[in-house]
Amino acid sequence: MTLPRLLKMAMHLKFADATLRNVYHVGTYSVECASDNKHLLLTLASGNGFDIAFGLDAQIVLPSYVTWRLARRFSRSSGRLSRIDD
Repeated sequence: MTLPRLLKMAMHLKFADATLRNVYHVGTYSVECASDNKHLLLTLASGNGFDIAFGLDAQIVLPSYVTWRLARRFSRSSGRLSRIDD
């Protein structure tokens, strides 16, 4: 059992609110392409020695990112789509 899982269980035992979370501030992050060219590596670091890396399937992440960028541009352009490469 991991320390974050133990902390989550302890919080659920002590508090009735299941929505409580132990949240770490992200000081830095990086996104890299994995050596297999099929995954992205997302590394989050708190700035005080705690960091974690996640492997994300690029086929899932990239379409979501493009959709997010399009939606963001659409909302900022008064309802008109604009280029996403600026």
